[in-house]
Amino acid sequence: MTEPSQTEKPSLLDLCIAHGADDRMILQKIVQKDGIDIDVLQKMLTKKPVGRLAAEQILVAFSELLGVPFSLDRVEVELLPTFTEIASLHSLDLSNLAMHASVPYSIIDTLLVDEPVPIESARLVLEAISRLSGQNYTLDTVDVRLTEVQHG
Repeated sequence: MTEPSQTEKPSLLDLCIAHGADDRMILQKIVQKDGIDIDVLQKMLTKKPVGRLAAEQILVAFSELLGVPFSLDRVEVELLPTFTEIASLHSLDLSNLAMHASVPYSIIDTLLVDEPVPIESARLVLEAISRLSGQNYTLDTVDVRLTEVQHG
């Protein structure tokens, strides 16, 4: 049997099992922490891609509960691609993208530094990238931070 390489990281599920945190009670305590999304936790446990901030939040919750450092450096987590990664992958002309998306260039700048943008602007940009690249990009498949919706 071959040894795992030094660069391989354990999955969240592997660490949960190793630390006895695969029990329903512990997972329920994690979900009860403020802002922890059970859907994101389930995705992480089944190695499906999630957004970076949500993943970090869940890893911090596990760290606090178990007293063991869980971080993206130590745990294998599938992350959704960011706007910047997709723009680079497709070598997009960002001015052209802003024009095709019918959004101000400032929205593109904001996305490039991974700051929150209005949901409608994010949708328009992702739809434009989809048209320009021939790929299908949505808010479910790209890690985009969104501004809080203000209810009047």
